[in-house]
Amino acid sequence: MRFGVLGPLAVERDGAPVALGPPKQRLLLGVMLAQPDQVLSTDRLIDVLWGPQPPRTAAKNLQVYVYHLRQALGDESRIVYRAPGYAVVVRRGELDARRFAELAGRGHTAQAEGDLVTADTVLTQALACWRGEAFADFPDVEWLRGHATRLEEQRLAALEARIEVDLALGRHAELIGELAGLIAEHPLRERLRAAYMLALYRAGRRADALGAYQEARSTFVEQLGLDPAPALRELEQAILNDDPSISAPAEAAASSGAAKSETTTATPAAAIVPAQLPPDVADFTGRARQVARAEDMLVSRSVDAPRIVAISGAAGVGKTTLAVHLGHRIAGTFPDGQLYANLRGPTNDPADIADVLAGFLRALGVDPATIPESAADRTALYRSRLSGRRTLVALDDAVDEAQIAPLLPGSQGCAVLVTSRTRLTGLPGAEVIDLDTFAADDGVRLLAHMVDPGSIRSDPEAATELVGLCGGLPLALRIAGARLAAKPHWSVRDFLDRISDEHRRLDELAHRDLNIRASLALSYHNLDPMAQAAFRRLGLLEAPDFASWVAAAALDTSAQVAEDIVEQLVDVQLLQAAGRDAAGQLRYRFHDLVRVYAHERALAEDADADQRAALVRAFGAWLALADEVHRQVLGGDYTAVYGDAPRWTPDPGTAARLLTEPMAWFESERLAMVIVVRQAARLGFDEQCWELALRAATGFQLSHYVDDWRHTHEVALAACRRTGNQRGEGALLTSLGALALNVERDYDAAEVLLGDALRLFERIGHTQGRGLALRSLCIAGWRRGNYSEGQRYGEAARPLLHESGDRGAEAQLILCLGHIQLESGDLDAASEAYRTTLDIATATGDRHHQANATLWLGMVDLRLGRPDDAERRFRHTMALVQRVGDRRGTAYTHFGLGRSYLARGDPDRAREELERAADLNDDENDPILRTHLLHAFGELHLGTGDTDKALRCLDEGMTVADQLGSPYLRREIERTRQTLCGHGHGPSARPAE
Repeated sequence: MRFGVLGPLAVERDGAPVALGPPKQRLLLGVMLAQPDQVLSTDRLIDVLWGPQPPRTAAKNLQVYVYHLRQALGDESRIVYRAPGYAVVVRRGELDARRFAELAGRGHTAQAEGDLVTADTVLTQALACWRGEAFADFPDVEWLRGHATRLEEQRLAALEARIEVDLALGRHAELIGELAGLIAEHPLRERLRAAYMLALYRAGRRADALGAYQEARSTFVEQLGLDPAPALRELEQAILNDDPSISAPAEAAASSGAAKSETTTATPAAAIVPAQLPPDVADFTGRARQVARAEDMLVSRSVDAPRIVAISGAAGVGKTTLAVHLGHRIAGTFPDGQLYANLRGPTNDPADIADVLAGFLRALGVDPATIPESAADRTALYRSRLSGRRTLVALDDAVDEAQIAPLLPGSQGCAVLVTSRTRLTGLPGAEVIDLDTFAADDGVRLLAHMVDPGSIRSDPEAATELVGLCGGLPLALRIAGARLAAKPHWSVRDFLDRISDEHRRLDELAHRDLNIRASLALSYHNLDPMAQAAFRRLGLLEAPDFASWVAAAALDTSAQVAEDIVEQLVDVQLLQAAGRDAAGQLRYRFHDLVRVYAHERALAEDADADQRAALVRAFGAWLALADEVHRQVLGGDYTAVYGDAPRWTPDPGTAARLLTEPMAWFESERLAMVIVVRQAARLGFDEQCWELALRAATGFQLSHYVDDWRHTHEVALAACRRTGNQRGEGALLTSLGALALNVERDYDAAEVLLGDALRLFERIGHTQGRGLALRSLCIAGWRRGNYSEGQRYGEAARPLLHESGDRGAEAQLILCLGHIQLESGDLDAASEAYRTTLDIATATGDRHHQANATLWLGMVDLRLGRPDDAERRFRHTMALVQRVGDRRGTAYTHFGLGRSYLARGDPDRAREELERAADLNDDENDPILRTHLLHAFGELHLGTGDTDKALRCLDEGMTVADQLGSPYLRREIERTRQTLCGHGHGPSARPAE
């Protein structure tokens, strides 16, 4: 994924541009990218998007925009909800503004260190990140203007630094034209003025350089009432005096060469000092941000104690490589030497601290015969020896803070570099740097250092895939590179094919003394038995991430015990914390290779029955919580067939906490449940598979995850057919029929699926299943305008649903029968059906059907010419739909309010409500509501005398009605259109019947 804000907002996924939707949706992403990985409150976002007077639906619209951005980005985890708002998750190297800042920082550092070639290269790369003005497509958004101004100032600073570097490299002649243009754009920037004068002078144009100063002075006096700063005035004097210090670099070097030679000759030989750092790696790659942070702490900061940097990260992530590289970079800052010790932290044989101290003392010149016996005395002598010195101490692979405490110097001139698999947050004043895996570009760059670059260039896709299969882990990439270098006849794709099989991957990622499995084993074998079991059982799961309650299920233990164990795995870098999800849960994930190792250990150490039991409990936990979401949303165990899959229920307090916001929990677990359905099908757990797919369909339908709905059901259907599970097959066919009927509007396909389901349920004698299939066939008859067939199916379904106790499905059925009566013109029968629906829904706590029944009672009021009564019902409906977060219901309710105002002759308020409904429906994409809205807008325009707009709306509404196959909707619109064409004036205040 690539995000771009240095220019117009742009997003790429897999190299292809991502369509980001309407302007406000684009603006939302732009605002979050201005402060990536930081939570912006919903109030702040609403204020930026809509200003001080947002619409009443702003909060809901914001949720809709977030939903569609997640869909567009193709990764739900990219936009997360953490109270009180949302954050966009941006990984290293993905955001151009961050890449620019990182490269610019490296360039400024290289310039300060005198490494001009590196500075020039890196600053040029930084400036190449820009495609135009920052946030260019949001010039009028005041909140973004400050961010854009800050970024522009950073760009100009990087540009000025690059120009100064070019001047130092003798490129003055090439700069003159560029500087003239830049000064025209930025006439008050004195660094550019100075560079221009210097470039002209070094190009032999002394008079022009002096003229450039006079022009600058005139501009400053005219625009600011000030003379140029002293630096610019001093440069003018230096030009007037032909001062050698401003000569071109080659000339300056020649004039100072003799003096430099004398100085070098006079320098005495340096005293011998300890230099124990291992050799630096020639192919060190990436880590610019971490290097800059560490150098800032170890070199730049002034503190009254030893400066400490603690680098933490998982096995193989490159902690030692970074520490050694850092040590060599800053060695010149510590003239009294560098001490190094491998503390062998995660092994069964950690270093003896007394022995480490003895080694350090010998390196510091202490006579071995005088080294004290006790570790405490050795620490005291060690600190005395370092007092007043500037020495760097590197401590590799530490266990914890207690192990390294005796090795910390007491002198403020010293610095300490520590690496550990544990985050050493207990070290006073330490800068803790967490090391992550490589992004794809850095991983490919490391491979290119180790193998023939031509093989990388010839198949860059294979190189990127290889980095992906190695999980970006530097140790794995080094092994891959070493194996490819040892086998020059292999292509990158040859090796990629070898490690594509997960079961062989760790075997292939071994080369001489480099071994991923051995590195991970050190951490694993140091765990206690319970943590080892958790590691293995979680490794059996294919879900990309999970919350700690999943570990509780896998281990069959309490939530608190599981949370402690999971955090223990995080502490030793065998699990990674993946942040908080929309439900406020902490989520965890394995690095890909660590998960392979965990799965490998499970297969090796756990009996098949224990593995299956752990998976059944984990799947049962997802299922139990999904059951509860279904109950809370629908008010009970309604409208769904249940099977015999075992449930594992968290303790009541944990379950209540997780499901405070049921749909937020569903959003957080959606992807995991899709993958669990696939895994259950592959393992032959058909009962868990179909039940979880069916229960998840409640959330899929409410949040419009149509692809997930279809995919999980097709996978589960195949699993049930393999095992002959007819109950599961019938339930899934019924749900797929509802998908075809209610979402895809494919009535032929729906009737085939529902007919197959009905026959299956009749064969096995499943009363509720028969009732549910007949209910959906009733809905299909109503939608097609075949009222007699719909009525027949409905009358057959009603006693079956009542007998089975499925009150929710019974309410849905009676609501549909009410629609048939309404469209047939029997308003009394329709009103009775809607009231019966409302009674059932109220008794069961089913807010969705309470809202639906109330809405349609309001529609009946409109037909009866009672717009005031209708408005009161719609206001009540609005409270219900907003309480359950029903976006589609909210849109229908705004439509109803618009209709009520239209009937009362209030076109302005009618337009406002209808436009709100239309805005919501742009996201919900409900074609039935769209048809109703086009009809209503046609009547609105007709009433205000705009017949052209009225005709356009009505014609478009008829087209959509035809596409839906709804003769009733077409008749309603046709009646209004005939009124328009026949009489040339608007219809009566009542909606057409």
